[in-house]
Amino acid sequence: MLVGFDHADDAGEESGNGRDVSARFHVGYNEAMSPEISDLLKRALALSVDERAALANTLLDTLESTSESVSVQEAWDAEVARRIEDLKAGKAVTVPWKELHRELLAMVNER
Repeated sequence: MLVGFDHADDAGEESGNGRDVSARFHVGYNEAMSPEISDLLKRALALSVDERAALANTLLDTLESTSESVSVQEAWDAEVARRIEDLKAGKAVTVPWKELHRELLAMVNER
């Protein structure tokens, strides 16, 4: 299943603001999704931001119970440590979000 997000209206969303988050999602790629799963997704998207985050974290925790996920977590921990050291040593440069956002928009608009 591929779930897409329409970013055009995601700014300023807060938990419990009454906006219909599910209307901004579309389901594609796997059109054979069962009606039960489709209904579950619609109900999950109707939850508040905090409730969706809690649900997502709980679901992710169930996926991380394998020994493979431990090695993946260790690899990510090592990568984060390496990147922090690169920042401290001056080997990496940070870019402010506003500048990066402008550059990304320019790249997309060039297509």
